Amino acid sequence: MDISFLRSFIVTAHHLNFTEAAKQLYIAQSVLSRQISVLEKELGVQLFIRNNRTVRLTAAGHVLLQDVEPLMDKISSVFIKSREADSGIRGILRICCIGIEYAILPLAIKKFTALYPKISLEIRVLPLAMIEDALKRGEFDIGFTGFMGNELKSKFSLQVVRRDRLGFLLPHNHPYASNHCLALADMKHEPFILIDKSRYPQAFDWFHKQCEKTGFTPNLVCKSANFDTMLWQVQAGVGVSFMVGDPALLRMNQLRAGGIRFVFMKGKEAYGNMTLIWDSENPNPAIPLFVEKLAHINLVSQADPRLSIPVS
Repeated sequence: MDISFLRSFIVTAHHLNFTEAAKQLYIAQSVLSRQISVLEKELGVQLFIRNNRTVRLTAAGHVLLQDVEPLMDKISSVFIKSREADSGIRGILRICCIGIEYAILPLAIKKFTALYPKISLEIRVLPLAMIEDALKRGEFDIGFTGFMGNELKSKFSLQVVRRDRLGFLLPHNHPYASNHCLALADMKHEPFILIDKSRYPQAFDWFHKQCEKTGFTPNLVCKSANFDTMLWQVQAGVGVSFMVGDPALLRMNQLRAGGIRFVFMKGKEAYGNMTLIWDSENPNPAIPLFVEKLAHINLVSQADPRLSIPVS
């Protein structure tokens, strides 16, 4: 059914005069008569009773007018919103991230720019410890941050966009390298390599707290400046470490080629979370659009359903 025929019906029903309705629609009267005739055939009912002097609605015409008029108003509203999304929303959305959002940002950028091509995205990688301060100073509109465990306290609005199991990084010749999963208590005698607290304070503190709950103080033999140097030290046999089990971040082939094994960590708190944060007072209209788009992307992964990992 041609939606323009319904518009023609509504105008004609209000005027009850085909000549006047055709003038308002900027079409010939013969064209209008043909549209109404086609509409009546498609619906299988007569909509107007016409004679030489008068035009009036049938009972079916009254029902159609009552139901279709609000529907056409809704359709018009949808068209207006679509045009506004294309032409009315312009500007820049400044995003700061950690630099490990491999499974998140490419898909989010693709979908967002397809919907809002006139909003430019400026993306910059920052150390995790700097992201909240950068948002507070207004240097960025929205940011990605991460936290370990099940609870994050923040002064900003937040939305968890990915959640994955944590795991231990072990040298390929480690006695536990062939295990599927390990408890933190199994690792209490191991030498640990952690990324420096100044770069990932929440992860550093979370790990020490979990060790204390388990009843031991971790033997910290080295602090790494970044993720890559941590991997090199694990590969060299200096110690063990831990990281999020996001398949896109793990790059299992590279880890195995480098002589490193990933073994899942047991425990109810053994999760790493990627979180989107923003200042709710920031007036940039692109922020809620980006947040909404991420909410509709199925990024949250409660760990691979094929894996059976005990939590106790």
